[in-house]
Amino acid sequence: MPEEVANQRRYKAKKTAKKKGRQPTKKHLYLQNWSLYITNAGEDKLPAKAVSIVYRLRWYIEIVFKSWKSYHGLDQVRGEREERIECFIYGRLIMIVIMSFLFGSIKRHVWNTRRREASLLKVIGHFQVKAEKALTVIANRTDFASFLHSEFFEACRLCLMDSRKRLSTAQKLRLANVA
Repeated sequence: MPEEVANQRRYKAKKTAKKKGRQPTKKHLYLQNWSLYITNAGEDKLPAKAVSIVYRLRWYIEIVFKSWKSYHGLDQVRGEREERIECFIYGRLIMIVIMSFLFGSIKRHVWNTRRREASLLKVIGHFQVKAEKALTVIANRTDFASFLHSEFFEACRLCLMDSRKRLSTAQKLRLANVA
C-alpha cells in the first residue's frame, strides 16, 4: 500500500482499538501496509492493478444476495403445496427483476444528475414502504405509471449512499474505463 493509505489504516486501527479500551499490536499496525489478494486468474486475464477493483465488486454481489434473502424474503417460503411455493417464488423473482430495472435507472439518473451513488438497499426499502399504495393503483395503468414516475424521483432524492471522502468502487471503475 502507499504510505498515505497505510497511515490512514493505522489511524483507524488505533481509533477503533481506543474505543474498545485496547492498544493495537505492532504486528497489526505493520500489517496495515498490505492488501493481500489471492486469485487463480493469470496476469494475462486479470492485471494486478485490476485485482483490487474486482475484489471490491464482490461487495456489490454480496449486497444483491442480501437483498434477495433479507429484503425480498426469499428465505421465508411458507406453505406445503407445490403450487403455493411456486407462486411465491415466481412472485418474488418478478419483484426482484422489477427492482433491478428500477434500481439501474435510479442509479444512472442519480449519477448523471448529482454525481452520487444510489443505495440498492435503500431503494428496495423505499419501495417496500410504498408497496401498499402500489397495490391500490396497479389495476389502473395511468395511476400506476404516475405512481412509478413520482416514486422514481422520490427514490432518486432519498436513496443516496452516504457521502464519503474516498471514491466509491463504481467511481473507480468509471475512472479505470476512461484511462
